[in-house]
Amino acid sequence: MRQAIMISPGEIEFRDVPIPEKLESREVLLKIERIGVCGSDVHVFHGVHPATPYPVVPEERIIPIPDSMSLDQGALIEPAAVGAHSTSRSTGIKGKNVVVSGAGTIGNLVAQFAKARGAAKVLITDISDYRLGIARECGIEGVLSVAKTSFDEGVKTFQF
Repeated sequence: MRQAIMISPGEIEFRDVPIPEKLESREVLLKIERIGVCGSDVHVFHGVHPATPYPVVPEERIIPIPDSMSLDQGALIEPAAVGAHSTSRSTGIKGKNVVVSGAGTIGNLVAQFAKARGAAKVLITDISDYRLGIARECGIEGVLSVAKTSFDEGVKTFQF
């Protein structure tokens, strides 16, 4: 089997190793079925994430998903949690206008949660028409390509 271990910031070792017959205390054997890369993962790679000891993936960081949940759904738990958490930290979104900068996975989910929490209007900005198109498909009506229109002008057009 192929094994990847981040042994220190910026250093991942890949090894071909036999499948272990017995796991040591606190070791976990995972078969990767779905994967995503979070912005925090980049910080871990560069050694600047304050809550990550090395080597990475101790057992307490593993949370099994129920059999009733698909692997695709499981892969979206963390990004969805970021969207839910970030919109719950405000003093109240209901009835307010919200601007989300960046229409990647996290930005799109933040915009969706803002809308679900009752924001009056939600505007999401990005330089990628593809990402803005996905946001629109997900129900975010206010999209702005800041590569084509300045933020100031786009906000005026959106009529907050």
